[in-house]
Amino acid sequence: MKRNRIIEHTMALSALLLVAQSMPTRGQESQKPSWTDSIKVKGDVRLRYENIDKEGSDARNRERVRARLRVQGKVNDEIDAGIGIRTGGKDSVSGNQDLSGGFTSKEIAMDLAYVQWKPELLSGVTLIGGKFEKPFFKVSDLVWDGDLNPEGAAARYKLGLGEANLLINGAVFSVMERSKDSESFVYSGQAGVDYKNDSGFNMLAGVSYYYYSNLEGKDVIDWSDSYKGYGNTITKTVDEEETVTKAVYDNEYHELELMASVGFDCPLTGLPLKFYGNVVRNTEASDNDMGYLAGLQFGKVKDPNSFQVGYNYRELEADAVVGAFTDSDSWGGGTDGKGHKISAAYQIAKNWTLGATYFINEQGIKDGSDSKDYKRFMVDLAAKF
Repeated sequence: MKRNRIIEHTMALSALLLVAQSMPTRGQESQKPSWTDSIKVKGDVRLRYENIDKEGSDARNRERVRARLRVQGKVNDEIDAGIGIRTGGKDSVSGNQDLSGGFTSKEIAMDLAYVQWKPELLSGVTLIGGKFEKPFFKVSDLVWDGDLNPEGAAARYKLGLGEANLLINGAVFSVMERSKDSESFVYSGQAGVDYKNDSGFNMLAGVSYYYYSNLEGKDVIDWSDSYKGYGNTITKTVDEEETVTKAVYDNEYHELELMASVGFDCPLTGLPLKFYGNVVRNTEASDNDMGYLAGLQFGKVKDPNSFQVGYNYRELEADAVVGAFTDSDSWGGGTDGKGHKISAAYQIAKNWTLGATYFINEQGIKDGSDSKDYKRFMVDLAAKF
C-alpha cells in the first residue's frame, strides 16, 4: 500500500512537471504565472545552542530549532489575507523545539490567520481581524514577548506630519473563552509620535494601556498544564494527596506603559546608536506592581558584514504584567525577576546572521531571601528567505 502511494505521488509530480514544461514562453524565459503577483511568501529557520545555569539546579545544555513560514495574498485593492505556521506547538511565546527525543518529528502549529483591510476612503487606517502580529509599536519586550501573536481585532491609524507621524492603535483580544464562566479579554489603546530625518536622527515616544477583564479569581493561563503563574501571584487548590488541582490569579491586570527611544548616527563612527526604555505599572495590584527597562544598541544588522551590539537592564515585579505573555527568555520567562541582557549579532551574508545573547539575572525577587541566580547563554544562526 505504501509503495503504491509513492508511485502515485511520483506520477502526479511527473504530470505537473510536464504541464510546466508545456507552458508558453516569452523569449528565453518562462511566462510568470499571474497568481504570483498577488502572493508573498517568506520564512525563516533559526538554529540555537543554549546553556542554562540556574542556582540550585544542574546546568542544562540543549540545541533547539525554530521554523516559520508566512503567506500573504492580495484579495483585492483594499484587502489582504494571511496565514502562517511555525514550530513550537501551543506555547504562545516560543516557537523553539528541542532537538531531542530520539529524532521525533517536531510539532507544527497555526501561528497566523487573518484578514487585513485598508479602506481607500479612510487614508492611514488599517483594520485587521483573526490571529495576527501585534499591532502595537514598541521599544522592547518588557510587556509582550516578541514571538507572541494575539487573537481578536485591531485598528491602526497613521497620520503623516512632515518628518513625524502620529500613531494611534486600538485592539480587543480574546484571552480566554470559558463555557461556564465569564470570558477574559484585553482592551488595548496606544498613542505616540515617531520622527525621522535625513541626518539619521529618529525618536519614538508613546503611551499604552492594556485593560484585562475577568482574570482575578480565574484559572491561570498555562499551556504547560502545570498550574504555574509565570511569576504572577496566584492561589493554588490542592487535594487530599497534596496534588495541585487548580490555580487562579490573585489580581486583575490594568497595565499602563510609557516608552521612548532616541537614535542617531554616532559622530565618531557613523554607525547608528540608540537609547531606549519603558516603564509599566499594573494599577490594580496593591504591591509588586512595577516594571522598567533601560537599554542601548550600537550598530545595526542590515547588510552583509554589518553588526550590532546591545545591552539592557530590566526589572519586572511579580504582578506588573501578565507573566504568560512577557519575554520567555529573561530569568526563564514571566515576571518576578531582574537582571542584565547582553547581545551581539553579525550578518555573515545576505539574510544569514550569527548572534549571541547572555542573560545575567535573578529569579524570584518578590521575596529577596528566596531569589536565585539565573544565567543563560544562547548562540543563534538564523536564515531568512
